[in-house]
Amino acid sequence: MVTFLWLGNAADLAAVGPVSPTQWPSSRALEPQVEGWPNAIRVFGSDRYGTNLATSLMLRGEGDYPYSSPDPASGSDSNLLALGTDWWGLRTCPRSVILVASDSPSDALVATVLSDPTGLSREPLLKRSAAADLLFDPIGGYQRVDTDSAPVLITKSARSGARSLSLSAKIAIRDLSSGGCQSVRQAVIIGGYAAISPLIDEELVSIGVSEVFRVQGLDRYATAAAIAQSLGTSSVVDSERICDDVYGSDGNVQTGFYGNAVVEWRNSSSECELLPNAVVIADGVTGADAIA
Repeated sequence: MVTFLWLGNAADLAAVGPVSPTQWPSSRALEPQVEGWPNAIRVFGSDRYGTNLATSLMLRGEGDYPYSSPDPASGSDSNLLALGTDWWGLRTCPRSVILVASDSPSDALVATVLSDPTGLSREPLLKRSAAADLLFDPIGGYQRVDTDSAPVLITKSARSGARSLSLSAKIAIRDLSSGGCQSVRQAVIIGGYAAISPLIDEELVSIGVSEVFRVQGLDRYATAAAIAQSLGTSSVVDSERICDDVYGSDGNVQTGFYGNAVVEWRNSSSECELLPNAVVIADGVTGADAIA
């Protein structure tokens, strides 16, 4: 769920009312929804799978709100969400998706570092586990995968007996590969066969994915380490290690991207330095610190 601050009163909010998109792909089992009012938006579904599908559909929406306008109607029609791709969203079509098991948050948390919203990171080097053309894309080969804005999709775990993709993941992949977007050609599976069945690698190919990659370890910690290694670290290009926006005293701090594993460190509102080759350590059990 993504929430923005609502500045009006409850009566005003009820009067405006939400409008849900009529063009979203869905099924009887899934109800992906998005609702919005001035300065507030909610992305949700009837369960975690419906919510996950809704977030992936938000990628290709072309409406201005809330990214360019505070008005849910984006200055045109109150029924904007019913007009094709004019629902609110990021206006982007990714080239890959990231799949995680839905029964544990640990893989999903570490998987988020693979999805790059800036488009500037060095792409992860991953091992291929399935492909549509084995001659040109052999199993076991390594390749850098374009994970810019790649959505993290949940699917039921092999630990619960699942041997195929969950419906929400299948709808999302089809929409991004041959529906509203025509771009997704690669899929990255996070976790071993106990988390996501090996049958899913081939299923992904059968629904239009050209290449499948799998990142796994003996446990959640080893999987997290493998993801970090696939990204690698990098030094700071600027030898002076000065941040793009040093001063935060003006109340507007703009963070920059300087390379994989480079972190801005601020001791005060007038100081900022870059820490190269940095990693972030978090508790691997509860997940709360990792989310923060």
